Amino acid sequence: MSLIACLGNCKYQRDGYCCLERISDWKGPVQGSDCIYYVPVSEAVGSVQNGADSLSNVAD
Repeated sequence: MSLIACLGNCKYQRDGYCCLERISDWKGPVQGSDCIYYVPVSEAVGSVQNGADSLSNVAD
């Protein structure tokens, strides 16, 4: 596991690190970002997120 520092306003940024679990389809470079997987939080707010990009939360 590696820790990737991230300070962007991205839906994958948590506590200063990138939390993207799986690489998804690349949609091209994002204006104003150095990361090709950058998704602004404002775009992620209205989308349905069923854990497609992260591990699922399973209650024991």
